[in-house]
Amino acid sequence: MDLIGKLEQDLKDLSGDFTLEALAEEVEPALDAALEKHGKDKQRKSKLSPRLVVWLTLALCLMRPLSYLNVLGRVLSGLRRRFPGLERSPVTDGAITHARKRLGVGVIRDLFEHTARKAAEVEPDFHGLVSVIVDGSLLTAPDTPANATRQCP
Repeated sequence: MDLIGKLEQDLKDLSGDFTLEALAEEVEPALDAALEKHGKDKQRKSKLSPRLVVWLTLALCLMRPLSYLNVLGRVLSGLRRRFPGLERSPVTDGAITHARKRLGVGVIRDLFEHTARKAAEVEPDFHGLVSVIVDGSLLTAPDTPANATRQCP
């Protein structure tokens, strides 16, 4: 097996053990601030609290091939040790869609801006560039002078 094939297999093996706890230390304080800023911290009690919806939204990006309910199941599986009676499928995929709509974009935007600021603070470590992990997403932008000179915050 060539190097790329081995690396791809290693990443697949590793991703089975990946949990959102790896992000929690950095994201939780910013999440608390964003929920409070947008008035989502006092939202009515429901099975899909705003905090859970944010983590679910982040997990949906990381586990793109899975359905909403499967991703929710994985997020909840990490909580089962603390809450043994937790339902396996407490809501429908339609409820997840409505909960994301209730949450709005403001909280997610604030988390993105927080993370972008943190990323901008990282020192270059590879030939003057910052090495990062790429999730395989592909984004395209037009080749314009404005885009060529644009700097990340």
